[in-house]
Amino acid sequence: MPVRARLRQITASLAVLLCAALTCPVQALPDPDRAFRDFVRDTWSLAEGLPQRSVTAIAQGPDNYLWVGTQHALARFDGVQFETYTTRNQPALPGNEISTLFRCSSGMLWIGSNRGLTSYDGDAFQRVHIGENEGSDELAVLALAEDGFGRVHVGSSDGLFIVDNGRLVRSALKVRERIGALHSTPEGLWAGGIGRYWRLDEGVADSEQSLPEDFGNALVTAFVQDGDALWVGTSAGLVGTDELAGVATREPVNAMLRDSVGSVWVAADQSLLRIRDGYPPERIDNDHPAAHPQARSLYEDHEQNLWIGSSIDGLARYWSGWADRYSTEQGLTTPLVWSVAVAGDGGIWTGTNDGLAHLHDGQFDRVLRGSELPHPHAYTLLEDDDGLWIGTRSGLTVLNPDSGEQWRPEALAPLDAVQINGIVPAGHHGRYFLATLEGLYLWDGEERLEQVEGAGNGSIRQVHRLNESDILVVTDNGVLRGAPPELEPFESGPELLRSGNFVAAHILDGDRLALSTLERGMVYGHDDRLVQLTMEQGLPSDSSYFLTHDDQDYLWVSSYEGLFRVPLAQLDELAAGERTRVDAEMLLSESGRHAGSQQGYCCNGAGHAKGLIRPDGLWLPSRDGVVRVRPDRIRRNPVPPVVRIERLQAGGEWHSLDDDQANLLRPGQRDLSLAFTALSFRDPGSVRFRFRLVGYDTQWQNPGRDVPRMASYTNLPPGHYRFEVLAANNVGRWSQQPATADIHIPAHFHETAWFWLLLVASTLLLLLAGYRWRKHQWVRQQSLLREEVQSRTAELHQANRRLVEVNRKLKDLSTIDTLTGLRNRRHLYERMREEPRQLATLRQQDPEADLVLGFALIDVDHFKRVNDEHGHHAGDRALEQVGDRLQTFVRKGDQVVRWGGEEFLVVFRALPRAEAPAMLDRLSRMLGERPYQLGAERALAVTCSIGFAELPPRDRDPARGSQWQASVDLADQALYQVKKTGRNGWAILRYDAETDPGSIRHSERNAVEAAIAQGRMQLISNRSAAGE
Repeated sequence: MPVRARLRQITASLAVLLCAALTCPVQALPDPDRAFRDFVRDTWSLAEGLPQRSVTAIAQGPDNYLWVGTQHALARFDGVQFETYTTRNQPALPGNEISTLFRCSSGMLWIGSNRGLTSYDGDAFQRVHIGENEGSDELAVLALAEDGFGRVHVGSSDGLFIVDNGRLVRSALKVRERIGALHSTPEGLWAGGIGRYWRLDEGVADSEQSLPEDFGNALVTAFVQDGDALWVGTSAGLVGTDELAGVATREPVNAMLRDSVGSVWVAADQSLLRIRDGYPPERIDNDHPAAHPQARSLYEDHEQNLWIGSSIDGLARYWSGWADRYSTEQGLTTPLVWSVAVAGDGGIWTGTNDGLAHLHDGQFDRVLRGSELPHPHAYTLLEDDDGLWIGTRSGLTVLNPDSGEQWRPEALAPLDAVQINGIVPAGHHGRYFLATLEGLYLWDGEERLEQVEGAGNGSIRQVHRLNESDILVVTDNGVLRGAPPELEPFESGPELLRSGNFVAAHILDGDRLALSTLERGMVYGHDDRLVQLTMEQGLPSDSSYFLTHDDQDYLWVSSYEGLFRVPLAQLDELAAGERTRVDAEMLLSESGRHAGSQQGYCCNGAGHAKGLIRPDGLWLPSRDGVVRVRPDRIRRNPVPPVVRIERLQAGGEWHSLDDDQANLLRPGQRDLSLAFTALSFRDPGSVRFRFRLVGYDTQWQNPGRDVPRMASYTNLPPGHYRFEVLAANNVGRWSQQPATADIHIPAHFHETAWFWLLLVASTLLLLLAGYRWRKHQWVRQQSLLREEVQSRTAELHQANRRLVEVNRKLKDLSTIDTLTGLRNRRHLYERMREEPRQLATLRQQDPEADLVLGFALIDVDHFKRVNDEHGHHAGDRALEQVGDRLQTFVRKGDQVVRWGGEEFLVVFRALPRAEAPAMLDRLSRMLGERPYQLGAERALAVTCSIGFAELPPRDRDPARGSQWQASVDLADQALYQVKKTGRNGWAILRYDAETDPGSIRHSERNAVEAAIAQGRMQLISNRSAAGE
């Protein structure tokens, strides 16, 4: 690696470590009294990219990556993905079975394998060979350590070696046996062999210690210095130079570690031991729910995370978190908890899905089975002078905590089938307010139980006393307040207060009020200024169950998503209109998707007793026992990530980056991608990035958390660029300086300034020559163009005339029936846009004439028989002649239309209504008086039936254009009357003078028949005229 780049990398790593040392401690493993079960655990194995399940060694390298040794390969881990190194892709590795990893004070990573030693300086691997005459180069390396003089010692299968000028030479300890452990202390370097161990001073053994007699054949595998005591792990168990106080184990010890808070960890085959001053040893067996079984290696990184490598199950990371969980392991009979309340003895009453339990000193005692309660679910709790009140989903009961006896007040029997959400002392109003699913009740403590009418009959979630007279009532349909029974909704504030599905309320000092809903966020503020907050204002969730605040001025909110807190100062500023968002922190998350949160079950239930806060922490019911969060022990990760730009892709190939000079791409390479990462191991999935390509991007790009750690650019112009990337850890602490990579994209010749100068000069010369030639051609072209324009203009006029004629013919063809030559329906629809308006004008000019539009619908009688007996050709001839006769009959301006099949429609314009019968009589005789010629000297007598209707239907009605189709329908009904009475005739249907035409559905035959029978319509026909 170039010197400048090497210095830059070391400086960045030291800066991160210095930051971790000087800022507030991370406290991944802070609390000696914290049980191992409450540590936060994440694991990685084959499915996540680990090359092999058996993790034999762990160390953090000079580049701050986590290096993981397995029995099959070496892996580099950035918290998200593994990059694997084997003898196949890294020849400097002598073997794939990694036995030990060690980072010395200079930052060099030393890698011991079953076939030798390799060093890594952050840029390149280097094989460390054995010196001349020192033995075989394939040396099984078992242990590594650095003495006080900066020399690296190597324990191997063939004794102890020292790295001297890049080669392995034997140390002054001239033993040719397995050295399984090395450990550096201020007193010297400890080396462990078989049945004995030595302390070396300046490389010379100044003392030798033997293991106890029953450990005589055991190999020393690990050392830990704990104060004045030296712990020695062996293949036969754990021993020490001082009294072990009963913590010795006879299991083979694989690794030992003293962490930054003084705890000693011992990884044995069947268990993990944790030894702390002042506390009994904690043994975590392989079947422990939180165990990483068969621990093989231990390591603490710079963020104080504890890493454990397993022989069978990959890699695990532990940190202490801030939540303690008390569940079935601590004696709870069922994990589902509904309520918690303070017990008189300092414990926690716990209402579960199957009765009542008491939590004290970290253990549960079962108090009542679910079968001993009115309902198994102890949904709400309250302890006072009367005893412990237990509200269930079917009424409530009272427990005497001392005697264990229960009693149920007879006055509360009406509530035996009702879910109790809360039991609240009522002050001078009575004994208790009872919040239920069916309203709010007040009990005087004796015989009187009454429903508070002002609260309604819906679900009452909580009740709070505001002062001696007023109460606050939280319901599923808004919030009420006032002196019972006079309860009123809030007159001001968000509309949500008067209609929202509210769940909880919390009253703070200074008249501040917090209210939470099931799905629409929160309401916060003073009585005169209440504002609504949702996820748009920074809340992690719009739902919540429980509200409280601590002495650090945070509002705590439990929700569907988990548990979060919000600074009260920010809420006050938002309520005052001084800010638009709050910085809420999700601390406990069921999904684990919230940045900086600890994953775990939380929280449960709506009503009273859904949480409590006291000096020892915040206690909450959950679906997995009771959760305690200690606000005063929350320490956010202060270590910003170390950001690395790993490689660059151009031309479809990945390349390493040159940190000392601009990375030069080949000509034509304009698309590039840059892979980057951030080394933060507390919650790597929550790491956020922002990047930019200086010289191209105008602002920082902010990719999401779940996108690949890569930036891609396409079709970049030539030039010099600098890629910069920043990262933030799981709590939003950003790296101070970006990681950078300089990139140079060379230009093609046609993209250079010389090319453009040459192009401009050539262009000017061509323009000059072109101008002279163009000027010579100009006059001649003008003359030719004028002649061409005149010719084209004449052709265009002629083409336009032909187009107009063709369009006219096409329009005529589209409105003419091809058989009869008559107009068709389409033509009639177009005409009827104007006919009613023209008729209205004529009726205004001569109102006494009662002019109408007459619609005569004509049907050829027995036309099917003509087709069947004489053929379709004969039928066509008959239809043509009917059309011809109609054309000769009508007046100028009347319309003859082939309506369809054997039907024709004649529209008579401006026809006096009184003349219609006579006209129809003439038309009927004309159509049937002469035979129709069918060809080949054949003739056939044909008659027609005619139905007639008028527009407007009555003389006093206006002629509306929209009614003409209704008139055709009415003519069709009249035609039906003719056919029904024998055909060969005509009929007119008219409305009675008192009948509204709109009251009869004239398109329905039954309706028309009924109207005729009732006299609401008049049927006039040739037959009725003949009868008269």
